[in-house]
Amino acid sequence: MSTPSLALEEPYLGQVKWFTKGYGFITILNNNHVGQEVFVHHSAIKNGGNLESGEYVQFFLEQTTGKHKFQVSEVSGVLGGLTLFQYRQQHRTKKSNTVVSNTGATSNEITL
Repeated sequence: MSTPSLALEEPYLGQVKWFTKGYGFITILNNNHVGQEVFVHHSAIKNGGNLESGEYVQFFLEQTTGKHKFQVSEVSGVLGGLTLFQYRQQHRTKKSNTVVSNTGATSNEITL
């Protein structure tokens, strides 16, 4: 029995199996290809960053001529949102820009 071909134009949902040192694998969770693993490189992550093991992501597939038949592209959080890394970075930046006054009020501006 042959494996159905992977359609490259539709978005896929997957779970990061592992990701370290800029590359890893994602397990496909939909589109009749449940359980297939595809290669992911850090350059495929929209807006940069990293992926975390167990994280759910959305992506597209590209055929390659290299070691792996397919690799992912345009990796983002589910429904095109932020990855966990991007979400945490965004909230760290917001926290570091927030000043708490001695009255307990918060402000993003400092008056001199």
